[in-house]
Amino acid sequence: MILFSSSVALGTAGCTRQFTGDGDEQSLEIVFKILIDGPDDEQPFFDQTDIEAISEVDERNGYIVPIQLTESGQETAIDAFHAVGADRAPEDASITMLIDGDITVENTFKITPTLEYAITTNEWDGTLRLQFNEQKQAEAAKQGLRVD
Repeated sequence: MILFSSSVALGTAGCTRQFTGDGDEQSLEIVFKILIDGPDDEQPFFDQTDIEAISEVDERNGYIVPIQLTESGQETAIDAFHAVGADRAPEDASITMLIDGDITVENTFKITPTLEYAITTNEWDGTLRLQFNEQKQAEAAKQGLRVD
């Protein structure tokens, strides 16, 4: 099931790590947001801690990054989906992913009828398949989604 297809902007950002004079690495904050926007509202869809697993990029039908949400992440996403009105008007809803750190990935995804059906019929298993136009975009998103 393809979760959403994408229109993608990809770039690089300043480093999120800086090194001290003695070679020690100091981490800085990475911005990570996945928002769902619908006819009624916009709110977080899930966050990075809700990701249970990220699979390798699937290149068979475009460049797809499969992710699996935790049970609580799945519940958060379903609640947000309904709260923004995506269940009533999925064609007017979208999901935006922003990762800003060592890499910057900003994507907007349209919700597919398959995802809408799975959520509204309580058949969704928490699997998301993020589709990208280029392998470079998919690999950057996969790297940015990882919880270290």
